[in-house]
Amino acid sequence: MTGKVALEFKPADNVLLYGSASRGAKSGGFTTYNTGDSSGIEPFDPEILWAYELGFKADPSRAVQINGAAYYYDYNGQQVLSAVCGANGPVGRFTNADSKIYGAELEGVFRPAAGLRISQNLSYKKGEYTDFTDLDIGACQQTPRATVYIDKSGQKIPFPAWSYGGSVSYDWTVGGFAVTAEANYSYRDEYPSWLGAKYDVEAYWLANASITVGPEDADWSIAFWARNLFDQDYDLTRNFFTSADIAQPGRPRTIGARLTLRY
Repeated sequence: MTGKVALEFKPADNVLLYGSASRGAKSGGFTTYNTGDSSGIEPFDPEILWAYELGFKADPSRAVQINGAAYYYDYNGQQVLSAVCGANGPVGRFTNADSKIYGAELEGVFRPAAGLRISQNLSYKKGEYTDFTDLDIGACQQTPRATVYIDKSGQKIPFPAWSYGGSVSYDWTVGGFAVTAEANYSYRDEYPSWLGAKYDVEAYWLANASITVGPEDADWSIAFWARNLFDQDYDLTRNFFTSADIAQPGRPRTIGARLTLRY
């Protein structure tokens, strides 16, 4: 069963307060990796989540909008990636753990002048396992098929704690053409790996930019854009496969153009 109950209250015309409680469910299943070990195909159980959130939305003026929220997640049977200790070492397998996660988000949108829009957002989250028995990856790497388990109850859940982003856009007209320039940027905190510090993904910044031009009285426009503007080197994930260390790199700088027709 899933469902949600929410309450909203407006103490003033430009302020909204809200709170909600919801229950979510994700079905169980089977891990499909080929481990050569029968325990690798044991099913994992359904995941049940109770989520609670308190927040506000406010418009102090026509030029300012501020939103904020705090949340708490209580997981029963959270589906997490663990491993099976096979003949060639550890091989991934999904299993279940109980955990709790809490965090907060803050967002602001500002329009200090005609055509100018600035947005900023900041979030923080933290979590820990309340009941989780995991495979000892190091012991399995040293001695294949040496199935040793460790109790991770009370340990932090590995994910980036802080994230930040924003954008700046400006619209104006020149010589009968409408022009929009935009830049956006984001920061992701260090991503600690459950496999050990060797596979942690360092924090990184990304920036994108675009400029769009089109006649004011026409139904077409052309945009020139750049993603990963400063050609930042970064990895999305890091892992290993048998004796090889592997990573999924992020895209390098990419530039392009886009033609838009409206009808």
